[in-house]
Amino acid sequence: MKRILLSLFLLLPPLIAAADSYPDIVISGLSIIDVESGRVSDDRTLTIRDGIIHSVGDSADGDSSLDADVVYYDFSGRFAIPGLWDMHVHLRGGEDLAEDNRLWLRQYLGYGVTSIRGAGGDIPVDVLSWKEAIANQTQVGPRIFASLRKVDRSPTFRPGSVEISSVEEIPAALQGLEGMGADFVKINDGLFPDSTFLEVLRQAERLGLPTAAHIPVGISVLDLAEAGLGSVEHSFFLTRFASTDEEQLVSEFKEEQPDGDPFADYFGMYNAFAATTDDQKARRIFRVMADNGVAVTPTIYLTKRWFSVDESTSPDSDSGYFETPASILRTHDVPGWIEYMNERPPERVAADLKMVSEAQRLVGLAAAQGVTILAGSDTGTTNTFMYPGDSLHHELAELVAAGLSPQEALAAATVNAAEWFGLGDKAGSIDPGKWADILILDANPLKDMRNSRAIFAVLQFGVLHDRADLERLKKLPDESRQVGLETAP
Repeated sequence: MKRILLSLFLLLPPLIAAADSYPDIVISGLSIIDVESGRVSDDRTLTIRDGIIHSVGDSADGDSSLDADVVYYDFSGRFAIPGLWDMHVHLRGGEDLAEDNRLWLRQYLGYGVTSIRGAGGDIPVDVLSWKEAIANQTQVGPRIFASLRKVDRSPTFRPGSVEISSVEEIPAALQGLEGMGADFVKINDGLFPDSTFLEVLRQAERLGLPTAAHIPVGISVLDLAEAGLGSVEHSFFLTRFASTDEEQLVSEFKEEQPDGDPFADYFGMYNAFAATTDDQKARRIFRVMADNGVAVTPTIYLTKRWFSVDESTSPDSDSGYFETPASILRTHDVPGWIEYMNERPPERVAADLKMVSEAQRLVGLAAAQGVTILAGSDTGTTNTFMYPGDSLHHELAELVAAGLSPQEALAAATVNAAEWFGLGDKAGSIDPGKWADILILDANPLKDMRNSRAIFAVLQFGVLHDRADLERLKKLPDESRQVGLETAP
């Protein structure tokens, strides 16, 4: 068997090539982290063939099944975890922003995010083409699992959504999404009649499509669970579940019958919900969710970042600001958001911060009751301060701050994500037969969640991207880069 001994600093395989052109890869000296159990197995040798983990053991010596040309790496002292999933992102903005969305995708891989769950938008044909190109390795980026479009009431306030005005329209709408190739169904609160919303859940479940949703104002957790809801999106919904004044506040909201964007109108209630939470009620509700497999994608960092704006916040306070396509950055309107938030009266600021902290605390309480937590950033156009990959690492830190252990936070971005899609046999852990989507880290993230950022290399589809590759992936072409504040609104 011919060995090709490579220095860690040698040029690695090209970013794009035919999958069958890659030799087998053998990596020795790794400490492999089992995210589900928290066990660390030291000095392990990992063998990869055709983008799949071939073996995990003490040594690959004597394995006669390896290619004649084998690429060997010695990564002694480094740690391996499964590739990260961002379970709430948006690819959207219309055809004018499609190309910049495509360019933005590469940054996920630069931060070790090897899979994303696209939660709806208005460029489904583009998303499908990128999904195929990435799978075929003609484009660099994370594996894409997408709802393609959102399901909403009619008329909708969200471009590209599938509009439903009656129960009779549900079958055609869901079958249309399934026919397009949707991996799951994303449902907005949209002020659907309760019966319509629940029927969407039931029919999606019968089609075998998982569901993720904003939660309508009046539907109980028990009804949602029994109808088959897969995941609650955003932790602020937990404040309603835990509120002792839920019934009264919901009644008042329905009496007012707001006619604006329902999400914006409904969102204004969360300060009141957060001011009246009760842990005993919350535990009871969370046990129902856990028993029925209803997960939560908290997006804690999103709400914390939005509502912690003060006079010290500047548009360029995030590194991602300068590596975001200018057209997308304009939709974020960072200066405008900062101005808006700084106009809040002091009592509103205090109530907003209370809502954010209470929602985060309830995530920890939900996890303690056995609720599955999924890590998601809500990165996308119009979502100020959110950037591919970088925001997911912030979210992992916020999950730990909510009370999850580093192991539980990592599980939210690996094994939990894979299992939510029914892909536990293909992803989520470093085991033979699974995708070789792997992060090689300089330090152990179980000791400190910040070590998830200490990425030495990323493997995906049989390609090993070293640190220099990853830094290149984080950068945008000059013609798309936001180089200063002059192009912001």
